[in-house]
Amino acid sequence: MTSEIQPPMNTDEPAAEEKGTSAVAVVANYETPGGQTVSKQSLPLVSIGVPAYNAGKTIKAMIESVLNQSYENWELLLCDDGSTDDTVRIAESFKDSRIRIFSDGRNLKIARRLNQLVENAAGIYFARMDADDQMFPDRLERQVRYLAENEDVDVLGGGAVVVDENGSVLGGRNIVFTPRDTDSFIHPTVIGKTEWFRKNRYDERFSGYEDLELWRRARKGSVYRLLDGAVIYYRDSLKFDLRQYLFRQKQVMKAAVFGAKIDAASRMKIFCSASLRCFVAFSFWALGLSRYFVRRRNKKLVEVEI
Repeated sequence: MTSEIQPPMNTDEPAAEEKGTSAVAVVANYETPGGQTVSKQSLPLVSIGVPAYNAGKTIKAMIESVLNQSYENWELLLCDDGSTDDTVRIAESFKDSRIRIFSDGRNLKIARRLNQLVENAAGIYFARMDADDQMFPDRLERQVRYLAENEDVDVLGGGAVVVDENGSVLGGRNIVFTPRDTDSFIHPTVIGKTEWFRKNRYDERFSGYEDLELWRRARKGSVYRLLDGAVIYYRDSLKFDLRQYLFRQKQVMKAAVFGAKIDAASRMKIFCSASLRCFVAFSFWALGLSRYFVRRRNKKLVEVEI
């Protein structure tokens, strides 16, 4: 069923924990594939937020990967951003009460849609996902368990196995062997406390750079972690879009000038780094070497890393 985006929730209401919902699963009568026994009723609800635009070719597989999660207490919030293809129709074909679809016919860009998704989330945790990626079956189980065991952590990311448009593995990103502190997340691998996302909203001026701007702005006073291993299949077409790349770097420079307050040296470093990336990208494109520029993004995988 398709719904209109609801107005922002009242942030003065008690948090979910104060209403009687615990963020920690207690031992009872449900055995996960990993051997953990908990009660389904006590599992914290996870709200999965997915903004979508013309994702008709990939959204079915994304939704199926959510339905196949070993962790079952979730809601999938899918916000269409004015798609002109059959994205909404395909999403509506799934008859599962945990799936909520929002569509207003407008194209408001990703940062605005992400804030709307957070405001409409009912879960203790808010998990990001993109409409063209797929979750590993144990993604939510692993991430929720880590957050339940490490209550100080606000935002948790993970690694990704990168695949092309046909599903062939290209490499990996952010795959580590032990959890570590970082603010360099792959956006659709992220999960965190919903209340944290409500207090630290995406800045709608910086769509295309909204995630990195948020991590950097909220770094002080927040606890970030990167989980070991991969949690999603991340789609990369390997097609270099110079125009889109330059736009994102422009957003980086814009955030450095008009974004969160940082010291002058850091501001200049970010601005200069983005300017240099623009020059390098344009040079590779002008020389017909864009494919080499794109390949640098993915690291070669070995079986143990997956």
